[in-house]
Amino acid sequence: MTDSIAWNAVHAGYGRTVAVEDISVRVAPGEKLGILGRNGAGKTTILRAMMGDAKVHRGTVEVGGADVTQRPAFQRNKLGVAVVPQTRDVFRSLTVRENLLSASADAERLDHAVAVFPRLGERMRNLGADLSGGEQQMLSIARAIMTAPRFLMLDEPLEGLSPTVAHAVMDAVRRMVTDEGLGCVLVEQHVRTVLEFCDRVMVIERGRCAFLGTPDALEAEGTILSRAVGIAAH
Repeated sequence: MTDSIAWNAVHAGYGRTVAVEDISVRVAPGEKLGILGRNGAGKTTILRAMMGDAKVHRGTVEVGGADVTQRPAFQRNKLGVAVVPQTRDVFRSLTVRENLLSASADAERLDHAVAVFPRLGERMRNLGADLSGGEQQMLSIARAIMTAPRFLMLDEPLEGLSPTVAHAVMDAVRRMVTDEGLGCVLVEQHVRTVLEFCDRVMVIERGRCAFLGTPDALEAEGTILSRAVGIAAH
């Protein structure tokens, strides 16, 4: 499958430290992969290896069939990969509109981003610093989709959000991914959200893949979630 993103036997980390080992998975357009694991297990490192923010010690990462292991992050973005970091990275001194246009000046993409998150349309003149946590998360995701990605990677998008806002964010993401046929990788602590949203789930335990399969198969395993994540799937 050339129109996909893939991690091929990836060992990655920071400096000399290896945080994840032998990670192999491929995500096609329209497919949703969830990554679960305890804090510090290596979930975010997997995303960062794809974007060039973590060092790949062994193995390769590819986008659209091309080996991008040694390419800079902006080239991976141009190939259609966008990431929404856990830190959100909203420009606090810029307005919502300016934040969005910092990713792309395409007016059609701006209209699309507002259509996905109508709340942002009401806040276009507000500074990033004036937004609530939920609005900042919406803005971070909207800025990522301004680049018209084929693959969207979300790192803990629901952290710190109320249940109502978290539901609204995931509902918007679900519609967008489905309507546009995006490949999506979701790192998230909310187990039930991952199981309901994703087609496949990878469970990371101590930097290694402990499970890769469907949500139904994961729930049938019984002990993996309690051991590797610390909670049951309920």
